[in-house]
Amino acid sequence: MSILGGSDGFVESKYDFLLLAYTNNENGFIDIAKIPGLSERLYLVSDKDQRPCHQTKWKYLVVYGFSGDPEKMKEALAAFDSEDDTALWFYEAIGPMTHKTWRLDDKEEHIFMALTNVKPGRETDFTEWYNRHHIPDVVSISVYRSGRRFRIVSACGADCPWQYLAFYRFVGPALSMHDILEKEVEQSDFQHSDAYVEDDAAWVYSSL
Repeated sequence: MSILGGSDGFVESKYDFLLLAYTNNENGFIDIAKIPGLSERLYLVSDKDQRPCHQTKWKYLVVYGFSGDPEKMKEALAAFDSEDDTALWFYEAIGPMTHKTWRLDDKEEHIFMALTNVKPGRETDFTEWYNRHHIPDVVSISVYRSGRRFRIVSACGADCPWQYLAFYRFVGPALSMHDILEKEVEQSDFQHSDAYVEDDAAWVYSSL
């Protein structure tokens, strides 16, 4: 079960590449769908309960699955005439999706995106910690349902200042998610890492 978009909702599990299209235009990116290889998509809006310290500059987000040649996508983005105040960020999966069973009473599903950078020389440590420990630990928290990691490949429009994306799904009110995450991390034996740069961002988007 999943509430958000796609045939089963899990665009991020079925495709090794994702294209994230950010915009403040409620009509979205009309021409993006013409790029060969794009398929299922999620239509999202920035959650009203976003924490003040992690506000995103884009109100709308469309997440596309991509199954074509990534070099062709990079060429298409390089030639794409993007509008002001938009961003097209193309990602490659760098780990499997971790997930658990959805409940029949799950409601208010959201996407939580953690955007991070790694310290020089620590990429191996960072990747091992994130894939083997951090994502499984986060998904084990009561309100989380799935998580998967991605790495930026190409960007069009606004630059992407973060190299890595962790793409999670959770249920329930967004502000409660933050409180539950912090509380359970503090009270647990989760493994921590000092391999990432403290310039991260955390954005929450919800279904339109």
